[in-house]
Amino acid sequence: MKLRSVALVGVVCLAALGLVGTGAHAAFTTSTTSGQTITAGTWPAPTKSITHRTITLTTTAPAAPMASITYPVDGTTYGADWTTMLTGTASSAASTTIASTQVAIEDTTTNQWWSDSSFNDAIQSFVGATGDTTWLLSLGAGSLTSGDSYSVVAEATDSAGDVGTSSTVSFTYGTASPAPPTVSVTYPVNGTTYGADWTTMLTGTASSAASTTVASTQVAIEDTTTSQWWSGTSFIASNQSFVPVTGTTTWMLTLAVANLTPGDAYSVVAEATDSLGNLGTSSTVSFTYNSTAQALGGSHG
Repeated sequence: MKLRSVALVGVVCLAALGLVGTGAHAAFTTSTTSGQTITAGTWPAPTKSITHRTITLTTTAPAAPMASITYPVDGTTYGADWTTMLTGTASSAASTTIASTQVAIEDTTTNQWWSDSSFNDAIQSFVGATGDTTWLLSLGAGSLTSGDSYSVVAEATDSAGDVGTSSTVSFTYGTASPAPPTVSVTYPVNGTTYGADWTTMLTGTASSAASTTVASTQVAIEDTTTSQWWSGTSFIASNQSFVPVTGTTTWMLTLAVANLTPGDAYSVVAEATDSLGNLGTSSTVSFTYNSTAQALGGSHG
């Protein structure tokens, strides 16, 4: 409970107390703190002494405001996915409003604080945020050092001048690229000889690191008997040629049986690109096409 100093100004009607004639008054002024007793006062003729009541004053200040940080998330490591914007919220007691919010950011690896332009302050330094109950502060990736750790604390001030401080949030920044995507060919099956059972549809899957997405997938098919690559319409390319497929994390590509030569061997390789441009390549799958494979008892998948 917070107690505040106040001033009392009172007027005593002396006539009502039988001290002087009707209409005569005496005024008193005193400064007091909660719980202080106003002692006996001596008045002009006729002289009498009056002991006044004890006056106890108690005032309760509103609760301090609350501040919180919503981004970055405590304990997280960021890299290419750093959003460049710190965010948070603040709230105050019903009788007050949020007047301002500010943020202090420390590079805990170098023990330097953000000065609103760089990490060059040796002591904690708060900088103003944009907004009050919902606030944000820009911190570009160019101001962060790869491998360093950081801490963030926010404070909000209400209209009564009371200050509330958030819990400290810690994070690490690293620009190491995420792992490249993983891609695989599920059909045809490696080492298989197909014939009438050829399904005409190459299929596969692709996945990426948690901070990225699969942007595209493509496939290169070689007739290894003729050393010609599939161009999207026929085996006429002399160099490896990738053609786009349908789908990303689950993909497919049509290769009609009419485009295959009985007795020829083929290889298939797929590659996937993630949202950061990282490239992942599958293992090579080899198969043989023989239109008489089933009739001759050949193997197939």
